[in-house]
Amino acid sequence: IISNTEISSNFSENSGGGIFMIHSSPTISNSSIAQNVALTGDGGGMHIEDNSSPIIENVVFTNNSIGDGEFGHGGAVYIWETNTNDGTTHIVFKNVLFNNNDAYSGYGGAMYLYKAIVVCVNVTITGNAAYQVGGIYADEESALYLTNSIVYENSETILSGSPPDANIFMNQGNIYPSYSDIEDADLIFSDAVLSNGNIYSPPQFTNSPEGDYTLQEGSPCIDAGSIYVDSNLDGAFEELSDYNGSAPDMGAFESSPYGNILYVSADSGDDITGTGDVENPFQSIQFTLDNVSTGDVIQVASGTYYENIVWPAINGISLIGEDTENTIIDGNQTGSVIQFIGGEFGIGPTTVVSNFTITGGNGMPSDGYGGGIYCNTASPT
Repeated sequence: IISNTEISSNFSENSGGGIFMIHSSPTISNSSIAQNVALTGDGGGMHIEDNSSPIIENVVFTNNSIGDGEFGHGGAVYIWETNTNDGTTHIVFKNVLFNNNDAYSGYGGAMYLYKAIVVCVNVTITGNAAYQVGGIYADEESALYLTNSIVYENSETILSGSPPDANIFMNQGNIYPSYSDIEDADLIFSDAVLSNGNIYSPPQFTNSPEGDYTLQEGSPCIDAGSIYVDSNLDGAFEELSDYNGSAPDMGAFESSPYGNILYVSADSGDDITGTGDVENPFQSIQFTLDNVSTGDVIQVASGTYYENIVWPAINGISLIGEDTENTIIDGNQTGSVIQFIGGEFGIGPTTVVSNFTITGGNGMPSDGYGGGIYCNTASPT
């Protein structure tokens, strides 16, 4: 595992300015690959070949390139004949950003594939350039499975401007997008492909000129992804849980919740006349939880709350006490203090409970489990 590493400002006389791998399958995570150059070969940031199947997760590829004037491919990543045996070897990119990479005189500013199978989940490919196809070039016998991803505003110099194939081009290769935002997708793919959750609208990045590729409020990519992904290409779909809102976003960066702040006070609040404002808080935590939406934050004033809380089966709610010592939830020996029961889609880690003393619990009356906290299909933080 290569993790929490910056691989930058390297060059190679031939291929793989940052990383070259052959018959290799490392996991690379939480890292950046930047400003690397393959002077006369391919893969400015990374060159992958011959039956390699790395997993690349939470990585940024930026400002990698091929030597100016050289006919090399894959400004960021070049993948060559990795699918050489039984057709099952593939490469996985998850939560990866490709930005400002350049294959000056070649193909595929972000990625070039030749006889390769690649899975991209929550990947953002934007602002890359090449002589032909600034985004993804899928060459002979290649297959790219693109899910919950964004491919937008890449450019090529073979033609002025950004024609449809500046983002994606298939030359005897295939690209299978689902729940992704692809510029000019309506000019590239059939209606049947587009109907698989794909869109072609500007993603509305927060501040792309300054390198901020998170999504601003109102982006069509927010909550537009799929909960289910097949990273292993075996038909056993993984269910994503680490997201805000009703579904994952498209792109590499999950947006922050855009919710309300609600206030609770055992001493001065009222569940009947209260509005949840700081000056007119609610009185009970349960009442407040029953009236929240994804992304809301509940601020609980110090005091003792005699409650047996049943958490709603949604993600992205934060329950924050004023301080651990004086903000107490007491189950009064009548049941679990807090029950997290996730239901069909589960309760994920974007659900937060912090700064409380949880006491006085007595398990769930029905089965006697979980005096303080009971979790079923739930992974709160």
